[in-house]
Amino acid sequence: MTGRNLRISVLCATLFIPAVLAAADTTMLLSSDTVVAGKDIYLFNLLTVESQSLKQAEPLKDVFISPSPLPGRVRILTGPEIAARVAAAGLRMNPVELAIPDQVRVTRQSQSFSPGQIQERAKQEWLPTLPWKSVTLERIEVPENVLLPPGAVTMGWSFPLLSDLCQPFYLKVEFSVDGAVVQRSFFRTQLSISQLVPVSLRILTAADKITEDDVRWEERRITSTIHTPVRDIESLDGKRPKTAIGAGEILLEDAFRIIPIIHRGDEVMLVIESGTVRLTAAGKSLAAGSKGDRIRVVNTSSGKELNATVLDEKTVKVNF
Repeated sequence: MTGRNLRISVLCATLFIPAVLAAADTTMLLSSDTVVAGKDIYLFNLLTVESQSLKQAEPLKDVFISPSPLPGRVRILTGPEIAARVAAAGLRMNPVELAIPDQVRVTRQSQSFSPGQIQERAKQEWLPTLPWKSVTLERIEVPENVLLPPGAVTMGWSFPLLSDLCQPFYLKVEFSVDGAVVQRSFFRTQLSISQLVPVSLRILTAADKITEDDVRWEERRITSTIHTPVRDIESLDGKRPKTAIGAGEILLEDAFRIIPIIHRGDEVMLVIESGTVRLTAAGKSLAAGSKGDRIRVVNTSSGKELNATVLDEKTVKVNF
């Protein structure tokens, strides 16, 4: 090699080496193992920390790659898959500009709630909202830890409308993070419910009119939230037991039937009120009715038919 050629070779080498070094300094590198927090993976998320600080990395924040895995789970992205997404976004990058490994392992960031933590939240947040005086959470079957995205977690509690909460049922829990629902789960749940209930002091027959003297009130565990205990004895006015009720049994709402206190053809007193004026007239019932029922009656002197509300066995109030 002549001296002139050597000088040209050295000059070319001198110019090429800084160019390669400059390219190496600006090449964006994808990490082969990364963690993401959001529900979607963008190309920017896959860059190494050093590459994310480069100016040319900014547009990569808008390049969608894939949905994120579930919280705490892993998704493997292949190099060709990432390259296809980059091309689909309209970016033309060669290996000097963006180095893509053969595969990238992406883990979704998460926070974990254990079965015990969920049970405690149910006791503190849900049980106090129930209408009974004493409720105990006997068990809630949460099979494993619940993994959620990072953020502020709230839990919403509900159950099917016709659930009997004294029997095993499925409690629906909605997990929300930063105000957005991220997971709905159903856990088999068992409660123990106690309340103040009326208990019969003697055998009550189907013909008995029930009064306060027939019952005592005591705290007991109830066996159903569908077949509910009587709340007050006054509500049994105009009702009789459907069948005999044994001494010591809880009086249930659906154990009683409404009996008519006025029958068709009964003579009744019609009460007519308007402001401070109160008039009465003789009448006759055209239908049977219990206290509070609306029935048809007739004014016996005028023959006019009227609508009236049953007040007691002999009195109805005419409705205008």
